[in-house]
Amino acid sequence: MAYAPGISNNTEGSTCPICLDMFVVPRQLSCMHTFCQCCLQSYLIDHVSEEGDTTILCPVSRTVVDIPRKEQPVEEWALSFPINEVLKLASSNSLVEKLCNSCTYEHKSEPAVQFCVECKEGLCETCLKFHQKLSATKDHKTININEISNNLENLLKLGNGFGCPKHASKEIEFFCKTHDIVCCATCLFNDHRECKHVLDLHNNTESLLRDINTDEILRKLKLIEDSLKQFVAQKKTDMSDLSAKVNDLEAKIQRIRRNINEKLDEMEKAVKIEANRLYKEGMIQHQDEIQQCQSLMSAVRNSHTFLEAVSRHGSDNQLILASSKTKTQLAFYVDHVRDIFNQAESISFNLEISSHVNAILSNDITCIGRIIPSKVSTSLPLVGYFLPSNGSQSLSNVGVDVPLKDMKVELSKVVDVNLPGSTTAAFTGIAHLSGDRIVLACWHQKKCFVIDASYNCITSCSLSSNPRDVCVLEDDKMAVTMPCINTIGILSVKDGSILINKFLKTTYCCWGADFIDTDRYVISGRDGNTTCWSILTSEGNEKFRHNVCSSSSFSYIKVNNTKTRVFVTVTENHAVHCFSLEDRSELFVYKPGNLRRPIGIALDRDGNVYVVGHNSDNVHKLSQEGRPLQIISSDVPKNPLGISFNNKGDRFIVSNESSQRRKLHVFQHK
Repeated sequence: MAYAPGISNNTEGSTCPICLDMFVVPRQLSCMHTFCQCCLQSYLIDHVSEEGDTTILCPVSRTVVDIPRKEQPVEEWALSFPINEVLKLASSNSLVEKLCNSCTYEHKSEPAVQFCVECKEGLCETCLKFHQKLSATKDHKTININEISNNLENLLKLGNGFGCPKHASKEIEFFCKTHDIVCCATCLFNDHRECKHVLDLHNNTESLLRDINTDEILRKLKLIEDSLKQFVAQKKTDMSDLSAKVNDLEAKIQRIRRNINEKLDEMEKAVKIEANRLYKEGMIQHQDEIQQCQSLMSAVRNSHTFLEAVSRHGSDNQLILASSKTKTQLAFYVDHVRDIFNQAESISFNLEISSHVNAILSNDITCIGRIIPSKVSTSLPLVGYFLPSNGSQSLSNVGVDVPLKDMKVELSKVVDVNLPGSTTAAFTGIAHLSGDRIVLACWHQKKCFVIDASYNCITSCSLSSNPRDVCVLEDDKMAVTMPCINTIGILSVKDGSILINKFLKTTYCCWGADFIDTDRYVISGRDGNTTCWSILTSEGNEKFRHNVCSSSSFSYIKVNNTKTRVFVTVTENHAVHCFSLEDRSELFVYKPGNLRRPIGIALDRDGNVYVVGHNSDNVHKLSQEGRPLQIISSDVPKNPLGISFNNKGDRFIVSNESSQRRKLHVFQHK
């Protein structure tokens, strides 16, 4: 479209998504996206692949759109979509700054001096004269271009209303309540002659405005816009998080590579030390054998020289005596040589490459690890228009996730865990693996179980001591605390079995454990009469320890989702302590009167904290800042113990130490 030099278009939302220019005859699809008529027509011609197609995909949203008048040729399909009158007027806003419309059709640039209200076009001096002479346009109202304010509000006041979407030359005069649509006289005759509830717009304005409730429509539009803004902001945050995740992954790979290099250096050093040791031992042995041979050769040579001298220059008696003596020495020499030769060894060595290194060199191991993608529903606060219309509608059926802090927790079901062997099974620790599998630490049986989504046992593993807490590290790897022997067991699930990878010794009685990253774990427990928590390296080295309080009680620990806070339960003090993971400062203490002997602790997807009250028979839900959100007491089993959220972070299970100890209580948000 042609614009006067030096003038720019600043009308937000008035550009066609295809040509990126001001709209020319804006046509609106059923998905509410609008395009220039000519752009839409070109798109239709290019994208109708087969004869008989009666639908298209919106160029913007990819929504399937039906063609209103399918019987027309494809070349005329764009004309069957209604004109977007609002955008037409909005684009008319720029007409006051444009050149004469009629002249632009002939590629001429003449400034507009008048604006035709009916045609919504600018006219130059020459075209204005013809416009006033033609019988079809001579009665049209025209206004000096300089008298029109450059805004949509004044342009709306210029016209008599919106034209009919189907019949552009007709004014909208009626409202059909049966079809909830406005129409012109032609539409009324063609499409609504049988409708019984058709109102004349001019005579029923007040009642129609009251029924339509424009303010409510505007409010809902604003709410939808706000929701979309929040969604866009969330997606931008997600994009930043993805970038950070890639950086973290690259850093993790570099750490792994560095650790592998360090391990290789250590192994290379060990092999070289062993080779040098064998070399020195071999050299000493060979040197000893050489010295023995040289000493014996000297004695043999002396005997040979002596006997030869006697045989040349001595008497017969002297020769007999010397030969007899030398013969005795000869027997000694033969025995000694035999001993040296029999005991002599040729020392050498070769490097036997370990099976693990061979696996890498032979390409049996082709990757450092697997990148496992995970998708979690975007959690966004609901705005009013998306909220359920009545209390009976479940929030989970609404298209946008509700913050879990605003949702109530209810019991979903109670399930029996199908385990082999003894019926005595108090699950003191619970964690969720991928694929809806659950890890259970069983104190009484000294075992860890892995169960499937139907709560049937997949596999189990016997331990040397009673397990207490369990946490998932990464992939199918987990850590189990064994406080009675100050040990953490690192286990993994592979090929349907639980494997024990290694044991880490702790410097105190460790009850709780959680995962920070590949190189760091966090644990809690007691050292004498002091409850404390620590950060361990993946090799079991304690990086630091922080004392919580004077108490010899149990304690479980959890790190928040952003790895910035640590939550520690202290049973004897009936409290939950929150610390900064960065500087270990205490941020708050949660100690309500109705929380007795808190043990298990878990976090939902939003980072809200859930604490099990073992003696108060309840679960406390609080924000990361320590603000109480809900106390779940009904349907909570007696003496609850462990708690864990599913991988989506919106549903949790609770174990117990009562007569129902083989049962798990499943709770969900409503």
